Amino acid sequence: MRRVIRSVASVLAILAALAGVGLAARAHVWAAGEREVTIAQGIDAEFLDVQMTNNIVTLIINGSIYDTLLTRDKQLQLVPALATSYKLVGDKVWEVKLRQGVKFHNGEVFDATAVKFSFERINRGDFKSPQKGWFSTIEAVEIVDPFTVRFHTKVPDPSMPARMTLMYQLAPKYVAQVGDAQANLKPVGTGPFKFVEWAKNDRIVVEANDAHWSGKPAVRRATWKPIPELGSRIAALQTGQADLIVNVPPDQVQAVQASKNLRIEKTPSCRIISFAIATIKGGPITDKRVRQALNHAVDMQGIVDAVLLGNGKRLNSWMPPNVWGYDPSIPFYEYNPKKAKELLAAAGQSNLSVTIQAPNGRWAMDKDIAQAVAGQLNDNGIKDHPRPQDRGHRHERLVPAQPRSRPLGDAEPAHGRARLPVLEPRGGQAHGAGAGRDEHGEAEAAVQPAPAAHSRGGAVHLRVPADGHLRRQRAHQVDAARRRVDTADRNRVLVSLLRHPLTLPSPPTGERDEEPQLAGGRVSNVPPWE
Repeated sequence: MRRVIRSVASVLAILAALAGVGLAARAHVWAAGEREVTIAQGIDAEFLDVQMTNNIVTLIINGSIYDTLLTRDKQLQLVPALATSYKLVGDKVWEVKLRQGVKFHNGEVFDATAVKFSFERINRGDFKSPQKGWFSTIEAVEIVDPFTVRFHTKVPDPSMPARMTLMYQLAPKYVAQVGDAQANLKPVGTGPFKFVEWAKNDRIVVEANDAHWSGKPAVRRATWKPIPELGSRIAALQTGQADLIVNVPPDQVQAVQASKNLRIEKTPSCRIISFAIATIKGGPITDKRVRQALNHAVDMQGIVDAVLLGNGKRLNSWMPPNVWGYDPSIPFYEYNPKKAKELLAAAGQSNLSVTIQAPNGRWAMDKDIAQAVAGQLNDNGIKDHPRPQDRGHRHERLVPAQPRSRPLGDAEPAHGRARLPVLEPRGGQAHGAGAGRDEHGEAEAAVQPAPAAHSRGGAVHLRVPADGHLRRQRAHQVDAARRRVDTADRNRVLVSLLRHPLTLPSPPTGERDEEPQLAGGRVSNVPPWE
């Protein structure tokens, strides 16, 4: 999951993550350690630099390559991983003993230096890791000896053991040698599997690390394939192109179970699915009565029964029952359209209009759930604009390529992402503004003139064609006030009111302006400034 806006006042329509519906597997008989497994899921990994993501699907893939200090067993209890023990030696000091004899996939020894490096890298000023908040209570890591570290916290922190389940360990010498960008493209960890290849939006392949501290993996080789469309995932399973798929929709469970070679696994989850009500931009939803009205206007149990066919459970808060801290005494929001209308009237919002954004393909029936919520809001007098979108496309970013052009969504080095703003395409949306799309399916993004310090000023026009490749072109002029390109070519007029314009570096004087040519799906003959 990407970084979630934290200015959220309440939650609309909380559901337990589908109780395991969405995991189907082929029945095979293999000798231990000889299996080759293909796993189909909704999206590709965002990054293979594990410290650059907090997306769960991405972390699952990365979890095969990297280890954490602690982990959890099937009952969610803390158990040792790269750390063998821990204890509190002061109000704000946790001492951790590290597992000895562990090596990274490149032969580098795992020790206290790696722990200190991995923590400090996340907090590096130029490294924009979304995981910083996970460890915000930690002030410093002290090396006591090669296999003992002490975490000094800013305040007493009883959650430190839980935080250690998120502390992925990287190889200090390797990252220093190849840099952040290369460490993302060719990751090195201590995990049970070694990285083999990453063909973006096609496959990620790993192979068994027989020297892993936990023993030889049962699988010899694993391949993750992103297949966003649910029907295509099921077809891949049925035809043998995939051995395991996720997010099987409830209405397809019976059909999958009818095959003798397939089986469905259901298991309780500690994930939750919800519509967060973001108040960061102000407006009517900053009024608590409006947020309460939204909750009363949606019949969540009806959605669980009719859309999910009972494969889900209503929750009364962010905490599911199988997580420590769950409070069963918190009441549910009752479905009460009359009360919803009364609350809206009291708030002076009888003509409320909202926008619902939801992924398409990330969760089982996610688009259907969003449409059901939208329909109920409409039925109860709340106008809505549902925007289901492919999960992978929703999180792709248009980033100035450094040092080369790259396909849309290609892995961007952390240092590149840290230097310039980004624009997120959202199915015709860009950070809340409508991004244009012409008859060729090309999304357009507005950019501001380059800073005066650059040798060549003017605007840079960024086009994103349907084939997903970035192309840079010179635009004639930018009207900064209206934030749109002023040109005679209508197809290149950019949408006004773009709230987050990009500022891209212009090419050095003398570099050519011709558009790069595509070769084998990648950009070739690219000027140095591209």
